[in-house]
Amino acid sequence: MSGPMGGTAGATRVVGKGQRRLLTKGIKMGSYVAISYRVPIKQEVDENDTGHYEGKLCDKRIGGQDRESYIELKEVLKVDIDGNVLGKEKNKRLIDAFIEECKVIEKRAESFDEIKTMA
Repeated sequence: MSGPMGGTAGATRVVGKGQRRLLTKGIKMGSYVAISYRVPIKQEVDENDTGHYEGKLCDKRIGGQDRESYIELKEVLKVDIDGNVLGKEKNKRLIDAFIEECKVIEKRAESFDEIKTMA
């Protein structure tokens, strides 16, 4: 039996979602998260963004392709493996395709303005 547009009823979707991983799926807006982010070499995105980040999740967008999907963090701390703060930014947009790990963590005791960077 064919569908209303002449196709096969119940046919599987061929185009669209692709291989999106959406590691932030299920994490609520406003949560404080730790993200491991790695940009492969020779991408159109700045390779210096590779590293570990902590911040408050303030926006999630899902695009038609995996590189159109991104998350945005507020009051972002760039940290090293030991948890030492290397840098601070007010906002940071991270492309979902390059996120390796995302988990909800407790916010640091110090306020954003009190945190000192090592660099």
